[in-house]
Amino acid sequence: MESKNKEEQFYELWFRLAYKDLIKDKKMTAAIRPGVRKCPAPKCTNENDQAVVKILLKPGDEAKGLLPVFDDFSADIMIKKIDIKALKDLTVEDLQGCSPDCQTPELARYHLSLIYNQEFLPDDIISIVHFQYL
Repeated sequence: MESKNKEEQFYELWFRLAYKDLIKDKKMTAAIRPGVRKCPAPKCTNENDQAVVKILLKPGDEAKGLLPVFDDFSADIMIKKIDIKALKDLTVEDLQGCSPDCQTPELARYHLSLIYNQEFLPDDIISIVHFQYL
């Protein structure tokens, strides 16, 4: 759940409130997201782009036109690398830097299913967005 904010021109990488301390302590340096997240795809960014991490207090619902609610905390980051692959091709090494609940391919699939409230299949394409804090 992220967007390219047209006013700021920075990609926004959104995380649930449970991950706030990991972000504040700079312990998380990668995020797994469904689909292709390299431009020109929708909800995209490029390597070496500056971005902003935001913490969701309440997720929105695009289909219902409900906007998300964010915490006041944010962090500036630089997108270092975007790996794109099928879920079935994920390795433990690919997930280094992700949240503790996303450290194995099996957990990554479960993590995505919980966050996005849908089933993810082995052939589904995902992106691993690696970043560093500025």
